Amino acid sequence: MSSKHQQQPQSSNNSSGENILEVSGLRKSFEGLHAIDGVDLKVKRGSITGLIGPNGSGKSTLFNVIGGTIRRDAGVIVFDGRKIDLLQPHKIFKLGLGRTFQTPRLFFGMTVLENALLVPKDQKGENPLNAMFHQRWDEEELGNAKKASELLEFLEIKQLYDKWSSDISGGQMKLLQLAAAFMGDPKMLMLDEPAAGVAPRLARDIFKSIETRRKRAGTTFLIIEHRLEILFDFVDYVYVMSRGKVIAEGKPDQVVKEQSVIDAYLG
Repeated sequence: MSSKHQQQPQSSNNSSGENILEVSGLRKSFEGLHAIDGVDLKVKRGSITGLIGPNGSGKSTLFNVIGGTIRRDAGVIVFDGRKIDLLQPHKIFKLGLGRTFQTPRLFFGMTVLENALLVPKDQKGENPLNAMFHQRWDEEELGNAKKASELLEFLEIKQLYDKWSSDISGGQMKLLQLAAAFMGDPKMLMLDEPAAGVAPRLARDIFKSIETRRKRAGTTFLIIEHRLEILFDFVDYVYVMSRGKVIAEGKPDQVVKEQSVIDAYLG
């Protein structure tokens, strides 16, 4: 586990800044309930950052707002030097910010390999002017297939490539969702409980895959996870939410000792 403390940014005006994601004064309410209540958060480029807190504390809502699936009421979101709080999800994805969901969102009428092949951006064969002329896109398609095969092998699910995604286990769905996310070559990935509902060994393997991806590709991760005994072995920095607010932040071994965190978890 890294012992490096996340430093504060000097500037967010360019993509070489220390922080790849900066959230300031973020608010979102539903029928008067403050799901996100003035959240400030910074994610250091190349880090694995944890986001924890009791159920209903606003973590997934925060992901939805950052990812553009829910519009914020107030606040600013800057990703890689650019404001994204008014952008649609597909545009945010194209900028390099990807995400997964607690319940995997897969195309169950497609195979494992086909799910992975859907993700790469700006595929030539998606253009109607190119679709009928395979020579314009077949080389790219072969390259994507090779990349997908390598990722499925890396995540130890290559043997399932021709299985319907509806016919694999919940843990394998988690791995497939991760493989699909990697196929988009994101600069940063937000993962919503990647280890939820999977066996302890597989859960740890998922986090080892995340750590390896960070080392190989420099991908930044922001991870919601309730299995703190696993999360804390891999993250550099942690934010704790309760009732829509960030109540603590710091290194894992520091955060767990704070009274506000103990109170939030124990009620």
